[in-house]
Formats: sequence, structure tokens, C-alpha cells
Amino acid sequence: MKKFILSALAACLLGGTGFAQFSVQKVVFEEGTGSWCQYCADGSAIADVMEANFEDALMIGVHNNDAMSIPDGDEINSFYVAGFPQGVFNRNGAAISRGSWTSTMGTLLQGASTVTVSFDSVGYDMQTRQLTVDVRAMFTGIETGDLRINLAITEDEVTGTGSGYNQSNASNNTPGHVYQGAGNPIVGFKHRHVLRSY
Repeated sequence: MKKFILSALAACLLGGTGFAQFSVQKVVFEEGTGSWCQYCADGSAIADVMEANFEDALMIGVHNNDAMSIPDGDEINSFYVAGFPQGVFNRNGAAISRGSWTSTMGTLLQGASTVTVSFDSVGYDMQTRQLTVDVRAMFTGIETGDLRINLAITEDEVTGTGSGYNQSNASNNTPGHVYQGAGNPIVGFKHRHVLRSY
């Protein structure tokens, strides 16, 4: 059975004053990636380290032109990503290259947020494969403008066979790299945080 991970991107329309509560800063990281991409195995390794080191990082692997890509993900990649792998943080500005991901994540996670997004309820019908989610946004600070809630459904550890799943690996001969000697391509690669739907 597939394991679904839900991630929420902030927020809703609301403004006001007199907030007494505190919201933990979280960061949504959307990684433009693809099994065909020779440096995306390295990007995946960096994303795994970020997830391990930053508990408030919400990771989404947005695949391009492989067996895991979806139309909504293609739209996100075509709008934000100029090359692969690149990552978008909180959909704020252009995508950046993997060498800056960790420092950017650390900087963005500092301080407090102005909204806490939570799930009131999550239901899944195994027969119809229908997911029903109630999401709540509680504002603890002032926000203005056109703000929205997006829900992303991701699947962890997607594997498969063939060129749509086997991961190209430019790090195969890089001494000390986590994917040194894993092959090029890496057959049976475990793709993490794979976007399934927005």
C-alpha cells in the first residue's frame, strides 16, 4: 500500500491585529527533479539531509518528463525551474540551485510564522481512493493580499523499472558521495516525496 504524506502550503485571506499566539515557521520545499537528470541524485541526497536536519521542512519532489511527472507538477516546473535540479522555497521567487538549498532552508526557518496550518480531519476511502481533507488556517499575525491554501499529496519511496524510474547518477564516480558506486543509472532508486496531486 502506498504511503501518502500530506503537506500544506500557507495560507488564506485574513488581516487583523491583536494576535497573542505564536506560529512555528515551516518551509515548503518543491524540488524540480527527474530520473533522466544526471545531477538529480545529488539533489535527492541534499534534500534527504535537509529533511533530517530541519524538522519543519516540508519536502515535495516535483518530477519532470519521467514516469512520475504529473500535469500540475509540469506547470510548477515550467513556471519556476530553469534547470534541474532546482528548488523553490515557499513559492517565493525563482528556483535556486542545490548548492544553496541548505543555507536557504536554515535562513527561512528562523523566526516565527504568521499562520498555523493544520488538518481538522483526514479521511481515505480504500474502495474509491477518495481522499477527504479539512484544512484550517489560524492566523497569529497580520497578512494581507491574495493568499491561498494548497494541498499537496506526496508518496515516499517510489520505485520502478525502466528509464522512467532508474535515476541517472553523475555522482557514481565521486569519492565519498552517498551514491558513489550505486551505478549510472541507479536501478531501483527510491524516489522520495514524489508529488502525486495538488
